[in-house]
Amino acid sequence: MMTITQFFSVLLARRRLLLLVALTVLALVLAMTLLLPKRYMSEAVIAVDGGSDPVQFSSLGPVVQQNYLGTQAAIVASHATALRVVRDLRLADYPQAQERFARSGEGGDIASWLAAGLLRDLDVVPGKESNTITVRYGAVDPAFAAAIANGFVDAYRHVVIENRSGQALQSESFFKDQMVDLQRDLEQRQARLSDYQRQHGILAGSRDRIDTESQRLMELTGQVTQAEADYIAASSRVTDAQNNDNPLLAQLTLALADLRKQRSLVAERSGTRHPQYQQLNAQIAATERERAAQQGRIEAQRRQSVEAMAARLKAQQDELAQQKQRVLALKDRLAELDILQRGVDNAQRSYELVMQKWSEAAIQSNASLTNITVLQRAQPSARPVSPRPLFNLLFGTLLALGCGALASFLVELRARRVRCADDLTHSLGLPVLITLQGERSPARAPRLLLNWRGGQS
Repeated sequence: MMTITQFFSVLLARRRLLLLVALTVLALVLAMTLLLPKRYMSEAVIAVDGGSDPVQFSSLGPVVQQNYLGTQAAIVASHATALRVVRDLRLADYPQAQERFARSGEGGDIASWLAAGLLRDLDVVPGKESNTITVRYGAVDPAFAAAIANGFVDAYRHVVIENRSGQALQSESFFKDQMVDLQRDLEQRQARLSDYQRQHGILAGSRDRIDTESQRLMELTGQVTQAEADYIAASSRVTDAQNNDNPLLAQLTLALADLRKQRSLVAERSGTRHPQYQQLNAQIAATERERAAQQGRIEAQRRQSVEAMAARLKAQQDELAQQKQRVLALKDRLAELDILQRGVDNAQRSYELVMQKWSEAAIQSNASLTNITVLQRAQPSARPVSPRPLFNLLFGTLLALGCGALASFLVELRARRVRCADDLTHSLGLPVLITLQGERSPARAPRLLLNWRGGQS
């Protein structure tokens, strides 16, 4: 381990070598500074919005935004964009470019070779806290550097437009095919709907008709219910023999009871052989025959009335059944009509949606607008970025001193000498007892210490 004293003693002893090496290195640095061609840097700045919805893009996380900007920066620095620059600026038509390509001896296309060369001097930096991208290009000609930087910006815009137009053309073709199929399906559904309406005679007011038929069904249901009640009541009167609500029959019944009562009185008073008794018997028999005949007529009338009620009830029930069938059939037809109508409506909505998408794709395929805004176009720079004389001078000075010091130490290691007291301590491992000061130079004094042995223990 070398101490500070040893370090400076070596540099002082080898000062001539250090100065020679340092001047040589510094001269080489200055010569390179003067001989190297000047390079100029031009930069352009563009802003990239997040797709078609900047508001939604701004709500995304910073990682997603940075990834998007990184992707766009990669597109700027892509080979396709560089080829577009070569084609737009017609760089392959310049004789100098053709001569350099011929001297390079590389095969392939000159445009690809020029594009690869442009990418080597291109620097694309996405913004860290903004949605901007900086495009820098360095060249020996400031005007050429500005032209290439602006060329990459314009080529990037054209590449984005072409990509979007290509995608829009594919979408337009896809939606066009879908629209043709959906239009055919819509026409078929409309034809089936029309045929069904024509076949079943369903007009525009058929839904009002179902309400009328349903109301008629309710009325018939009430009439049948009342007719059934009347039929049951009439049938019970026919089978009920005690139900004598006819006035004439009631009068004959009362007369018959009165005659029987008189006959009983005559039989008690005069006996059963009395002529009056016989007369009353004849009257009672005649009254009974008349009452039986009247009751038969009443029962016949009642049976006729019940039979008429039964026939009317049967007719009403048949009409009710027919009305039910009519209402159910109408409901079934309307339900089938609703299904067909919904199919037509769905097909119509699908067709309109695809038509809208097709229109948007057709507009986008012909659109020249992008989400790219040029904030700053590149201008020819008046100051070169390299070489930098002041920086090279400072760097060359430090490099020269370092090389001189390194050379001094390498020479010193080949012929190691004692140049200070620390050298004795480190080399011999013995303490220094006396240091003689005199007129001798510092480089020769340690030699006397090595030849003197009086102070050794």
